[in-house]
Amino acid sequence: DYKVTPIYAGNELIPRQVRLEYVGLSASGELISIVLGSEKEVSTDSGTTNVTLDNASPYADIDYLTGTATPKFK
Repeated sequence: DYKVTPIYAGNELIPRQVRLEYVGLSASGELISIVLGSEKEVSTDSGTTNVTLDNASPYADIDYLTGTATPKFK
């Protein structure tokens, strides 16, 4: 199971980051911790794993305030 939460700065239309929270579930409904090995991962006491990812692109300049993206390469 997973949950994604956008993280905005001020009145921007595009989130600067997203927080991803995830956990496995057994057939009987018990939580199974999932750790993928990223240095950004944080395991919680509740058994879930959280990671915060930057919403960026190496191929575009993102204007978070207006919600537009301009390609870096043509």
